Amino acid sequence: MRLGEGLEHLPLKFRAFKTWLAQQAMAAWGEDEGVPHASAMDDAITALEGLALYEGPEYPHSVRVGGDLRAVYLDLCDPARHVVEITPDGWRVVTDVPVRFWRPPGALALPQPARGGNFQELAQFLNVEPDDLPLVVGFLIGCLHPDAPTRYWHCTANRARPNPRPPGC
Repeated sequence: MRLGEGLEHLPLKFRAFKTWLAQQAMAAWGEDEGVPHASAMDDAITALEGLALYEGPEYPHSVRVGGDLRAVYLDLCDPARHVVEITPDGWRVVTDVPVRFWRPPGALALPQPARGGNFQELAQFLNVEPDDLPLVVGFLIGCLHPDAPTRYWHCTANRARPNPRPPGC
């Protein structure tokens, strides 16, 4: 669905989609008609689910990172739908990308990247030996690969290390 300048991808059962659908109905019918009844909204969503499952094309989507071997896209999750496009030639902030992103509830915005700086500045935030910093940087860059498995950090009082399983599993 189109929201402002960008496309938003939401599951049909999400409240945000139901709210958008009600707003679209009010815009089409006029505010005097009011909001459609809950049963009419549920019927419309069920019909849309059937269309999506059995007649519509299937589109892959990404959460936060997507792309292919030509370009990687990092969704900043900000209201303006900024995405960082990363290619072998460098990076730039764009809004029109070929990747469909889904933003799950709780996805917080990342800051706009700034040119300059270096990875040595990262060391002050990490409890790693200076000789191990290239390993951490390599891991972080690997997390941006679109086909990489999801990574989590296992943190203790004295150190943090990559863990392939989410906390509590």
